[in-house]
Amino acid sequence: MATTPTCQPPTDETMPTAGFTLMEILVVISVIGLLAALTVPSISRRPPFIERERLFDELRRKIARAASEAQTSGRVVRLDIDGKKGESRPRFKAAIGVTGQPVFYPDGSSNGGLISIGSRPLLKISWLDASVVHAPR
Repeated sequence: MATTPTCQPPTDETMPTAGFTLMEILVVISVIGLLAALTVPSISRRPPFIERERLFDELRRKIARAASEAQTSGRVVRLDIDGKKGESRPRFKAAIGVTGQPVFYPDGSSNGGLISIGSRPLLKISWLDASVVHAPR
């Protein structure tokens, strides 16, 4: 008489061992969370050159507005460029005269000068036509 094979329940020797344990998964998730916590703050900070370009554009718009106002109103316009206190506060050094702020005249000219942040020059205002360019470094 022939014997027929029967199904045996799996034992520790016959059970497949593929997969990860709960402890291994928790360790990997913890490491990923730690790396994310360390890298996100450094990614979210703006590089200094982007902040300088933003400030340059903002000041250029203010200067153009003040020069236009002086020409259209027919009166002298003084521009207050003071920013926040601290290192990122813009400072103005006049090319003509000793005033501490840019002055725009009805004929389209200005007192000209240099606006810097800390010790680094940011932009230059022409005294002849009040045009704005990046300051030489």
